[in-house]
Amino acid sequence: MDLVTLSTTVDGDNFKHGCFEVLKHVRPDWTEENIKFKVFTEGITNVLVGCHLGDFKDVVLVRIYGEKTEIIIDRDVEKRNMKLLEQHGCAKSLYCAFKNGLAYGFIPGRTLDEKSVREDHIGSLIAKEMVNFHALQVPELKDSNITPTVFRTMRKWLKVIPAEFPEPERNERLKMEVPDSKRLLVEIETLEKAAEYVNSPLVFSHNDLLLKNIIITEENDRAYFIDYEYGGVNPEAYDISNHFCEYAGIDEVNYELYPDEEYQKKWLRRFLEYKFQHVKRQDVVTEKDVQTLYVQTNQLALASHLFWGIWGLVQARYSTINFDYLDYAIVRMNEYFRCKDKFLSLKMPE
Repeated sequence: MDLVTLSTTVDGDNFKHGCFEVLKHVRPDWTEENIKFKVFTEGITNVLVGCHLGDFKDVVLVRIYGEKTEIIIDRDVEKRNMKLLEQHGCAKSLYCAFKNGLAYGFIPGRTLDEKSVREDHIGSLIAKEMVNFHALQVPELKDSNITPTVFRTMRKWLKVIPAEFPEPERNERLKMEVPDSKRLLVEIETLEKAAEYVNSPLVFSHNDLLLKNIIITEENDRAYFIDYEYGGVNPEAYDISNHFCEYAGIDEVNYELYPDEEYQKKWLRRFLEYKFQHVKRQDVVTEKDVQTLYVQTNQLALASHLFWGIWGLVQARYSTINFDYLDYAIVRMNEYFRCKDKFLSLKMPE
């Protein structure tokens, strides 16, 4: 069945009326005077509103796209991803679309923080769900010449990053602390060569596994991933490295929290064990397997830093959400250059 697209537009600042119009289609038996709203504050791309009747037993999520996010996100691919994930039990139902957003089901559970994500059991659940994600087949995987999403997207975004800001202070930071587009293109080319060297297999990846995009359900002891707008085909290790980078948090980014080698290798071994089980390989995970994935993961962590650094520049130009995107872009790029030589010097095992 084709996805219904409503003619409604929902105002991110004054969302109640627009949400009512969406809910007339999604929950026609709900009465306007009984509907409650909860605004989820973790998002920095969109506005997310939970609509319910007060008991949270049935919640409809209304996601209102951020200003100009169509420049950075292919919404048609996002909808396709959501339907695919729903079919495979990895996501709740996508109810409908509207002019500037989507309405879909809610997964009850708890999100993570910088401490809970390090718990052994939580790490196991995340690794297992990532294996599930990576096993999904999307049409792009049939193309033997496909360019990973991370590199293709960065090149696209370079065309729309700001050359200057109208505010003198922000403009000075941009000029002094951010490489220009020519330098960034050189860095992208460097990372493409690194990706060829480590040769991590291409899979369908979430690509945005920040801590608030992971829901742990108590009922069936499972990790669910939410918010699939950046989903696409990338190297397997990129999804892992991107997740490890998010251990540092968003509001107060601290890269001292990036997992060390001992932690990573323990996590990566679990991931490989689940992967081998999933594809019914009888092999035992070897030290070479773990070391290979460790090198792949850390070299591709550089791509994560550069990707979100460039993303921050685009958002700094267009987004109306109250978040310092320019500062975030600078933080990610600083970490990229700090780690670049160290990570690129890692050698694949013989």
